[in-house]
Amino acid sequence: MRWCRILLLGLLPLLGGAVETPEAVRVRVENPSDVARPDELVELAWAPLAERLPALTPEQVRVRDEASGRSVPHQVVDNDGDGRPDVLLFLVNLWPREARTYRVEAAAPETTFAARAFAYHEPQRDDVAWESDRVAYRTYGQGLWQLESLVSSGIDVWLKRVRDLVITRWYAKGHDAYHIDTGEGADFFSVGQSLGAGGTAIWHEGRLFPARNFKSYRILAAGPLRAIVELHYEPWEVGGRQVSEVRRITIDAGQYLFREEVTFRAADSEPLTYAIGLVKREGVTGAWKQRDDWTWLGVWGPVERKNGGHGELGTAVLMPGDRLEAVRETNDHYLLLGRMRPGEPVVHYAGAGWTAAGDFRQVEDWWAYLDRFVQRFREPLRVAILTPSTGALRTAPDTYTYAAVVDPAYVGPEGARVDGVRRYRTIGRALADVPADNDAPYVIFVRRGRYHEKLSIDRPFVYLIGEDRETTVLSYDDVAGGPCADSPLRRALLARWQAENRSAQPRQPDRCGTRGSFTLRIAAPAVRVAHLTVENAFDYPAYQDSLRDLQAVAVLIDREADRTVFYDCVIRGYQDTLFVEGNRSYFRNCTILGHVDFIFGGGTAVFEACDLISRDRGRPNNGYVVAPSTPRSRPYGLIFHRCRLLKESPAMAPASVWLGRPWHPSNQPGLVSSNAVFLHCYMDDHIRPEGWTEMHGVDPMGERLFEYGSSGPGAHPDRPQLTAAEAALYAPAHVLAGWTPWRDLV
Repeated sequence: MRWCRILLLGLLPLLGGAVETPEAVRVRVENPSDVARPDELVELAWAPLAERLPALTPEQVRVRDEASGRSVPHQVVDNDGDGRPDVLLFLVNLWPREARTYRVEAAAPETTFAARAFAYHEPQRDDVAWESDRVAYRTYGQGLWQLESLVSSGIDVWLKRVRDLVITRWYAKGHDAYHIDTGEGADFFSVGQSLGAGGTAIWHEGRLFPARNFKSYRILAAGPLRAIVELHYEPWEVGGRQVSEVRRITIDAGQYLFREEVTFRAADSEPLTYAIGLVKREGVTGAWKQRDDWTWLGVWGPVERKNGGHGELGTAVLMPGDRLEAVRETNDHYLLLGRMRPGEPVVHYAGAGWTAAGDFRQVEDWWAYLDRFVQRFREPLRVAILTPSTGALRTAPDTYTYAAVVDPAYVGPEGARVDGVRRYRTIGRALADVPADNDAPYVIFVRRGRYHEKLSIDRPFVYLIGEDRETTVLSYDDVAGGPCADSPLRRALLARWQAENRSAQPRQPDRCGTRGSFTLRIAAPAVRVAHLTVENAFDYPAYQDSLRDLQAVAVLIDREADRTVFYDCVIRGYQDTLFVEGNRSYFRNCTILGHVDFIFGGGTAVFEACDLISRDRGRPNNGYVVAPSTPRSRPYGLIFHRCRLLKESPAMAPASVWLGRPWHPSNQPGLVSSNAVFLHCYMDDHIRPEGWTEMHGVDPMGERLFEYGSSGPGAHPDRPQLTAAEAALYAPAHVLAGWTPWRDLV
């Protein structure tokens, strides 16, 4: 056999498929660690970017993931308040050892993202507050003395149940109201004259000497990804010396801890011992740990022992090891003491995490979070500026080796060699010629066209690569309750299913059934499908009131499949669009459309950066996104990472779609424990606040149905949530048992 190599990216312009994109700076970001890195900000100096992209301005900048073409959240920051941009930030989510490439483009943003960080000055109380989408903090200015006599530079914590930004809304409710939890959280934390959660002071002769309330402030950034505030404190006396303080506080999206850069000044240059501390609360436990050149000090216990009912709260401070002088406990505080010279900035971190926020269930979760946070300093993300480029958004390894080309315009004999490569008009004929003993990638390149075929891939290592997913379409229209296409494939499948389950002969053997309704079936290991649309074109809306058994599968990943990949594909249907039964499947940058149980089955599958689009069936109940039937013996089911749950029509009723329901097939009594997990997913307002519902009497609360880090109007913290430590177990490398298909996607 003569093989031919072709550079697909070079072929696309010849086929009319090039995507025009602006000039860009390409940035490679790599996670070198063995743990996931969700919600981290990449920071790029603005000046070098502007040199490479002369049209770049704060208004004309966007960042896109190169593989998917999707915009990612970004922010331009003026760090010093001089009116000129200093850095560009953008948000990344990376799995262990993952690397991704992003494009910084001099063009107007295409997408508006919800703000996830904010800072605000409340003029009536003279408070300065800052928050992420996880937690909020505040401290007090001298203007407060006009309302009350509190003298404090301590840091207060506002505890949030929701992922919304709440500062301005809570202040608008009034001082008494935001101490009452009405479903979003409240100010339960008591600071008084203490350091609170991460306040600073000078330590002298065994005593704390904190500043009074701040004199002045600057808000240098107020989101959407990072907020920066600067607080200036008037001099106060410490052992006969006058000391002043400037605090620069930075909080980022997705984080519980904030960064404090503190500068103490005095008239002389004699070293100072400074403290960062945590106020004691009744019934709490304290611990400290030295790890990777940092020391963390943590406290965990009831929010309020005297009132109760508010859950548990962890607070923490972190100091670099080269600064640490001692760890101390006083009557009122746990402290880290550090050494510095006047005028020398020192950096530490502080913050808090609440059980009702959904990420921490117990003290071990809080300690583990602090360990992971410190690990980021030891293994920071690796960021490399590549060369400016133009051209298609899709990039790939150099070449594909391919064995066949399918082209609807081809007029020669099926399978004839043209320039040494087999040519076909239909995909089915190309699949039929795959060698039975195939043990290496057999790539079939499918040119643009609409292919009305029902296909089963039952040979391993078949790569079905479309020219463009929007215009390369595989379509069929079988439905479970209707007559199935009469073909050798259909007859062979029916005979096999009857042989496997002889006691359940179909009453109407001329009907497809759900399994037989597929457009594309994967029934072999190591199959890949890319840049293609697969649809079941059965006209569900026309028959939904007149026909039973409307299941119409577009893609079936059958039991014989393992290590199946779908990349940059559209999978379209209505009810039961995607049926996953195989051992391990991986979907990336795919769009999946349907309404009732449109992703279902008992297989293991990871969905990363996919859009799950609910279609409107015009009813109060518009359907269910997932219906897992995971066997009890299988640790993982349907796992969704960084996906978006969207609605096809803006007119779709809000709160009309369930996240899913547990499917327990009647022929598997007691053998199923449905598993579906949504991690860091955006959910539009069509998702019901309850999330999960029953199916045939099976209570979803007894199944393995969870979320972690959901965002958007359809997210709700009262649904079953994982802790950060539990969510880490659902990283793709864990779920896929060491298989890493994302490393060589094309």
